[in-house]
Amino acid sequence: MLRECLLYLTSPCPLFPRHVRSFYLKGLIGITSRYHRQRQAWRPHLQASEQAIKSFIEQNSIAPRGTVIILGSGPLLDVPLGFLNKHFKRVYLIDIVHLISTRIKCLFYPHVKMRSLNLVGAELDFITQLAGPQKCSLTNHPALKDNSTWIQELTALPLPDLPPADCIISLNLLSQLAIFPYLRLEEILQNLRCPQNTRLQRLTALCNVINGRHLKLLRSYPQALLISEITQQHFKEKASYIQRTDETILSAELLAQLSPWGPNWDWHLAPYGEIDRQVEIISKVGAFTLSSPPIRRP
Repeated sequence: MLRECLLYLTSPCPLFPRHVRSFYLKGLIGITSRYHRQRQAWRPHLQASEQAIKSFIEQNSIAPRGTVIILGSGPLLDVPLGFLNKHFKRVYLIDIVHLISTRIKCLFYPHVKMRSLNLVGAELDFITQLAGPQKCSLTNHPALKDNSTWIQELTALPLPDLPPADCIISLNLLSQLAIFPYLRLEEILQNLRCPQNTRLQRLTALCNVINGRHLKLLRSYPQALLISEITQQHFKEKASYIQRTDETILSAELLAQLSPWGPNWDWHLAPYGEIDRQVEIISKVGAFTLSSPPIRRP
């Protein structure tokens, strides 16, 4: 508990509202704490992620002394920082907040630069504006406009402003991007007493658009690697059997846009005892290149 409190107090995030900072910072500290408890169980996953990054850069002959961007660098658990610092002239670590432990570690790597950026900031601003006109009726409230129009407006939002680079890597980030926007929109729709089917339609559309926009961002670079959870398996021990529930992270539509980079692997995200003595969570993780042709950045 003391470690978590120190990390929270010593990890500034002044560019974002307090509720945004608190949500993401608590999540990042929670990941770090779980890693310290489950270091052995997480090791194969972290090693597989690092190896995927190294092999992708080496086998694609990505220009040495160029620039690489890491999206979702987090506490650097699966970032081969020494390798990247040696291979590239500029290494940008992009995340909404960087822990003090990350900042200290980066001091020893002269080519590494940290940037604080909310990759779903445009989507959050769009959703926040929907909450503005409280006196609108359900028939004309902007949150409940025609679904196709709503999706078009979301899709047309500007992509995050990132520096030019030879290579971009999204690191175990895709499954996390939509969480906070989802919760914010869900709160707005509940306050509006939105019908359940309409609410589910809007929330599903939001997640799909956020994921699609993230892939569009990756495609805008010459070389892109996506490392992401594919499915998440929940196991719960019953009296005489184990109940298994599968949650899809990467939809079939998204997978169709990706090309596997090596075999998938298991991440024992929460072994028995981490959340509950009778519950275990195992994620199936994969590395992917984007098979579609690059999109020219404006």
